[in-house]
Amino acid sequence: MDSTTLMLLVGGAVALIAGPLTARSSERREHVYGGAPARVLNLIACMGFVAILPTVLTGLLTGHGAAILPIGFGILGIALLASFAFGFIEGPARERAPKVVRSALNQWTEEDARKSGL
Repeated sequence: MDSTTLMLLVGGAVALIAGPLTARSSERREHVYGGAPARVLNLIACMGFVAILPTVLTGLLTGHGAAILPIGFGILGIALLASFAFGFIEGPARERAPKVVRSALNQWTEEDARKSGL
């Protein structure tokens, strides 16, 4: 098997396994308001970012040489383009999203705590 093929197989396997987990984790931290296109772009970006390291390390271990950098930067470019497209879709959707109204518990200050007598 050619080492380029091996690099891409390892990177693809890691991307298919760890990419959705990373995308789900990022969506848990920050809600996605852009709908299905934004979620797909987030998934592609996450898959690309997690695939870079194993792909490059596989190339180093197999002694692939000069083709490691173009492949690594190619995957990075795909991930960055997906991230920019995600931001392009998510930005306006996030501005239209309902703002979180702070409750009295969230607005409790140090001065209120001192005045409460607790």
